[in-house]
Amino acid sequence: MTSTQAEKINRFNPTAEEVKLGSEILATQTGQAFSYFLDLSATAFDTEAKTIFTAPFAMRIIRLNALAMATVADATVTFAKGTTAIASVACAADGTLTSAGAKVADKAGLVLAAGDTVTVKSNEAGVRGIMSVDCVRL
Repeated sequence: MTSTQAEKINRFNPTAEEVKLGSEILATQTGQAFSYFLDLSATAFDTEAKTIFTAPFAMRIIRLNALAMATVADATVTFAKGTTAIASVACAADGTLTSAGAKVADKAGLVLAAGDTVTVKSNEAGVRGIMSVDCVRL
């Protein structure tokens, strides 16, 4: 279903419009892509884990990205499912976008169940950046 088709269903009758029926159907389709962002570009984050998102349904992570917004020598960020590390990504050179792609430490960690939390933390204080996680619905 396309977003145009979903909108037509939404406008089909007052009840469908009220509950956004087409949008709900579209959201339940497997293979639909989602991106989640955590913007820590203005204020540096410390070495404590920060939550990026909690999975609303079963998903597979397909890409982990870090866009460095400050230069911090040897800085990396580690993405995790709960407390289990999935992958570490460089976040050291201002303006550099780095992606973990398919090179991850824990491939099983790429599969999320509804309610799983994805976090990120830095190995250095003073790191600033924009973290993103790209997923598809299972």
